[in-house]
Order: sequence, then structure tokens, then C-alpha cells
Amino acid sequence: MHIRLLLIAAASLIAAPAIAATTSGTAFLDFPYVDSISAAKVPAFAWLTKQADKSAIFFARAPEFRRLQLASRTDDGGDPITGIELSPDGTHIAYLTGVPRPGEPFNPGSLVPAPAVKLWLMATSPGAKPVDLGDASEPSFTPDGRKLLIKRDGDLYAVDVHAPSAKPKLFAKGG
Repeated sequence: MHIRLLLIAAASLIAAPAIAATTSGTAFLDFPYVDSISAAKVPAFAWLTKQADKSAIFFARAPEFRRLQLASRTDDGGDPITGIELSPDGTHIAYLTGVPRPGEPFNPGSLVPAPAVKLWLMATSPGAKPVDLGDASEPSFTPDGRKLLIKRDGDLYAVDVHAPSAKPKLFAKGG
């Protein structure tokens, strides 16, 4: 019995360097974690996860609360998904890219020009495609979820979520 245990221990010690050689020294730390959460007024919510160099947005709605991946991207170019905002009715989500997470370097890929901040809008239905709203920040949905208020160049604009490719309406001049 003792010989069998010794053989098992020896085999694991011999195999350990081969296993370690196939992964980086910190690969075991690349577990997923929830970065942020956004809830709707209806029973639905979205969450942003990060795992290694990848960001992903997930969504779930009552009654099943089945997890649906809405978007994902690698962070290599310095433009990870960093903020999510779910509409009050749970039908749309807005998110930002190009904003570094706290404590992470800006433009880790040393891209010229550096990644631009972009705002994206997409429906939460399966197969929906994100719409690039361009350089904007601080997304906030109206209480009915039909408009997305955004800040661009110091001004406040309103985007119709059902026609996001249309020119946003100037809501308030910032000065």
C-alpha cells in the first residue's frame, strides 16, 4: 500500500512540470469575475464579466433567467467593455469601450492612434447586433426606456433606441 502511494506521488511530481509548461505561470489566476451589474425595472438584469484578456456582457430575464451572452471582446487593443447600462424595460443595453479599467494601463497595445471611447447600443434579444453610437459617454435611459441620453462634446443628446442609426437629437447645449 505504501509503495503504491509513493508511486502515485512520484508520478504526480514528474507530470507537474509538463503540465506547468503548457500554461503560463499565472494562467490559474485567469478565472472569470463579475465586474459590474445593471438591473432593469422589470425582472431582468445584465452583468459584465472579465476573464483574462476578455470582457463579456450577459443578460437574463424572468421567468427562466436563462443566461444569454450579448457581446464579448478581447481587451488586447486597450478598448475593453467597461460600463453597462440596462434600459428600465430590459429591452436594450448601452455599454462603453475604450475606457481603461481602474488600475489597468491605457492603450496596452501601444496603438497609434490610441483606442477611442465608443458608446454602443444593442437590443437584449438573441442575435441582436450592437450599434456604434460613436464618441459619447455617460449613457442614461429615460424612465420609459425609449430614449438613451448621452453626453457628447459637452452637450446632451437623446438617441431613439428603436432608430439608433438616426442622428441623435440635441437635448441641451452644454456651453
